[in-house]
This record gives sequence, structure tokens and C-alpha cells, in this order.
Amino acid sequence: VANPQTLPSSYQSVKRAGRLVFVGYTPGLPLPVMPHELVRNEFEIDGSRANTKQELAETMELVAQGRIKPIVDRVIPLADIEAAFTALREGRPLGRNVLAI
Repeated sequence: VANPQTLPSSYQSVKRAGRLVFVGYTPGLPLPVMPHELVRNEFEIDGSRANTKQELAETMELVAQGRIKPIVDRVIPLADIEAAFTALREGRPLGRNVLAI
């Protein structure tokens, strides 16, 4: 997700000719990269509002293999779902919230 806590390290982790994909965003957050850096390093920056079921399955497999570690901001009991939606609207979560049913 593109937010002030994750954007700098996300950008720094991209290798030459690598791709950075934002799933989620913080309105008004500037990119920490100049256009000449994109060209010189052949970076690709994409945005995605949603994922396919296949991409979700592949992501979960990477998590299961320990190759990536998801950022779970918090686990929310179903009884607190309205507070969770309020937090999302206000842009407070750092990563993904998990709803415990």
C-alpha cells in the first residue's frame, strides 16, 4: 500500500528494471522518485485497485512459503466491523486488516 510508512522502503527495494505495484493508496502522497530515475533505472510503477483470484492464490502461496510477510495492521472481531470501516475511511490502517469471523 502506498502510505507514508511503506512508500520509502517500497521504492528502495525495487531493483533495476523492477516493478513496484501499489495496492491501495494515500491521497496526495507524492512519489519519492524523479522522472529521470525511472528512466535511468528502468523502473515500472503500477497501481492496482483489485486482484484476481489467481493473483490472490499466488500471493497466499508466497506467504505460505515464507517468501513474503504480509503486514497485518490488526485482527478485528466481527462485532467491531463498524469501527473497522471507520478506520478504513479515515486512512488509519498501515496494512491489511483481517476480519475474524
